[in-house]
Amino acid sequence: MQLTVKILQGAECQLEVSESATVSMLKTLVESRLGVPRASQKLVFRGKTLQDDDTMTACRLTDGAKVFLGDADRFLAEFKKKFDQRLGSMSMDDIQRFCASNMTEF
Repeated sequence: MQLTVKILQGAECQLEVSESATVSMLKTLVESRLGVPRASQKLVFRGKTLQDDDTMTACRLTDGAKVFLGDADRFLAEFKKKFDQRLGSMSMDDIQRFCASNMTEF
């Protein structure tokens, strides 16, 4: 079957895999085509993160399906950058409220 793997806000590629291939095998193909290390890949289909040991069939992937790729390292770096920028613009009262809300109200 042919799958499309799309990096959020980035490139995409088409990959040919068998229905019995595992998500781990798919991640190896993604690494070779898109250059994203396997360890930092998070593959998502229909809102669910795909588990390494599951097969394409178990994940309900069919020919022509689109899988989204999150790069955990990139997301973490972007989050840290935005967090630092936001924190730098907060007053002490804002920081206190933020901490008191268990860091849910930013």
